[in-house]
Amino acid sequence: MKRMPTGWIAMGLGGILLILVVFVGPSVFRLFNEKAVMDEYHALIMKADIRPVDLIQWLDQNIGAVSREKTGEMVLELERMQQAALPTWQATFEKKTVQTALAAAYLQNGWTLENTDGLKDEDIKAMVAEAVGNGYKVETAEGMFFPVLDYTVYQKYSEKLAPDLAEYFEIMAVESERMPAKDAAIVIGWDEVLQRGKRQEAFLKAYPSSAQAGAVRQLLSRYTVFALYGSNNTPLFGYDTGEMNAKAKAVFLRETWEAEDGAFSELINRYLQVLEANNFRLTDSVEDFRRNAADGFEND
Repeated sequence: MKRMPTGWIAMGLGGILLILVVFVGPSVFRLFNEKAVMDEYHALIMKADIRPVDLIQWLDQNIGAVSREKTGEMVLELERMQQAALPTWQATFEKKTVQTALAAAYLQNGWTLENTDGLKDEDIKAMVAEAVGNGYKVETAEGMFFPVLDYTVYQKYSEKLAPDLAEYFEIMAVESERMPAKDAAIVIGWDEVLQRGKRQEAFLKAYPSSAQAGAVRQLLSRYTVFALYGSNNTPLFGYDTGEMNAKAKAVFLRETWEAEDGAFSELINRYLQVLEANNFRLTDSVEDFRRNAADGFEND
């Protein structure tokens, strides 16, 4: 039997490929490529020694090769992986030698942890750099140093994500960039407390069915407590006078609170009515309202 020349075979295969491109379209090839990428992704996350940094590096190279839905799946896996590894990193940071070294660097850098230049111990410096590479940042409170998720890591993926996920990671980035409370004190302004609560409320209104709605609702519960109570070292009402903090009062009254915006706005609107009826002082009726309101919001 006479063999067909290899050149003819190549031409035939090329013709078939051309027909597929013209008549089937590029979408099929994107699907095949996406499947290959997802197969590689699933093989990667199944590795026993996988670290967040490994997935970050892989995502940076492959994030544009799949759909928004698949991108969201992979990015949420990174968040889950970081959260799962966080207790181990926390235990590492709790070591006395690490705390002492970080405290010395913190003082030398002028009460900031923007860089690790002040770390003299090379092993500890390398450990901190590894934590940063894995998507964490170093925070401090109550004299201790500890790692938290650095949600700014996710901002580079925003354009590839569905709108709800992109907004979720932006909300969380605000939290990781400036924690709202430290050492039992609110360290952001009252205006920012309320604006963050409103943004979280807006997310829940815009994306009620989002897989991240529960996480945002939990965060909003925390801000509801801030709005109702303040904190131990930043109380909404003076411990001695019982009067509402003047700056907080001005901010509360300056904002608009429409019930249709969501449960948070509706709650604050009713709270202001109770406060006004009690001359903005902490009375039994104000205390009853905020206690019931906080309990009801958390159980909503």
